[in-house]
Amino acid sequence: MDWYFISAQIVGAVAAIFTIISLFQNVRYRTMLLLTGANVALATAYFLLGRILGGTLVAVSAAKTLVFFFYTMNNKRPNFKIVLAIEAIFIGLAIFLWQDVVDMFIILDCVIVTITSWQSDIFVLRVGYLVSALLLITFDIFVRGYSLIASEVCSTIPILIMLIRYSYAGRIDNLVEKYYESMRDIFDMHVEENARYNLVYSNKTDDMNYNFAVKNDSVDILETIKDIRKDMGEHSLRPLIYLPFNAKTNDNYIDLAETMNMYYKTAYHDVWMKLLTGYNLNNTKCKLKNMEFRKVDSTCADEVVKVFTNGFLSTTTPTPDQQKMIDIVEHFLKNPKNTDNFVENTYLAYYYGVPVSMLMVVSDKQRGFICKVGTVPKYRRKHIASNLIQFAVDCERKNGVQDFYLCTEKYSAAEKFYAYNSFIEIMQGYCLELDVSTDESEFESLISKKDTIESAANKKVVN
Repeated sequence: MDWYFISAQIVGAVAAIFTIISLFQNVRYRTMLLLTGANVALATAYFLLGRILGGTLVAVSAAKTLVFFFYTMNNKRPNFKIVLAIEAIFIGLAIFLWQDVVDMFIILDCVIVTITSWQSDIFVLRVGYLVSALLLITFDIFVRGYSLIASEVCSTIPILIMLIRYSYAGRIDNLVEKYYESMRDIFDMHVEENARYNLVYSNKTDDMNYNFAVKNDSVDILETIKDIRKDMGEHSLRPLIYLPFNAKTNDNYIDLAETMNMYYKTAYHDVWMKLLTGYNLNNTKCKLKNMEFRKVDSTCADEVVKVFTNGFLSTTTPTPDQQKMIDIVEHFLKNPKNTDNFVENTYLAYYYGVPVSMLMVVSDKQRGFICKVGTVPKYRRKHIASNLIQFAVDCERKNGVQDFYLCTEKYSAAEKFYAYNSFIEIMQGYCLELDVSTDESEFESLISKKDTIESAANKKVVN
């Protein structure tokens, strides 16, 4: 009796069990640890089956994935030298441990996983892992790893489901416009579509975060700039252009924005994030006892305004602009206007009956936008906000909301907080002020540099 073969099937079954359990986790680090355990079992099974290269590559891949995971938890990417070193290890192993042509399947799998790991487009990411799973299943058939096939099938089925679901509900096209449309009833927001850009503006506030032109591609960028300056001038608005960029576009918006930043001031640079589907925040227990979380209505408007002022705006003496924002929020809270298209819910955290943290969720009953998250300074860093967000997410999910998005400042402490709590970056945005002080001669000089800007905008995106 071939005890190595039998042992390999048993270890393969363990890998399948780890994979199945990981599918039911809703906290990212638990999922990653279970999948790492599954990969270790997978590598062990390959060694028992005499596939030295397969076992070694899977073990190294598991270590690499774990390292990359810890980087992403801090919203960073590994140093380029680290990536090259890992790929050099793969190449060296493939050369020295090559057994036969069957090893080509495991090598291709490692190549695809490496390329896929750097994709920002979640659709491409899932397709890559689907192809990877199919290659491993083929490899398992050739090496008689029959129980290992169960593990790969278990990981393939949810990927297929997510790919199908993505086609209907997971898209993020025009996310900026959709977000500000959801704020229509609070800030009297409007989105006007033009041939080359969309104009987003509020009739209640001239704050630059609510008044700008969105450019979703790099076509005729310089002509667009002239039109935006004219159009926003007619609305008595500061000429601001917002450049969202993500892997689904065909333009390198990072290069475009950085090139334009040579001429125009960056008003702000933000990041759009999404809570991983089906995941919860990392369940860190609140450091304070006697906390209570509630979904509140207009009767609690005064309490919300106090937390909004002290927690979100972080002030006790608002400036005129801040006071205007406070008045807008207060008026909406006391006169809610939820419609069939969008529903706004406000949530408060109470400590001994005193409101200390807040947030709002505006949803179209499927997609929820989390905003106005703020905690009174005295009560920060006690895990109140994360517990309040989780409470709000649980409540919204009961009402059918499936996807949760938010926008925050890039490279901020808030971004690190959300990244730690299972939110992933899906898009960034530069908002540039088209300086009205630029005279015609300077602007004509900019026009003459059209080739420079367009060549930067049209560089091939490396996903």
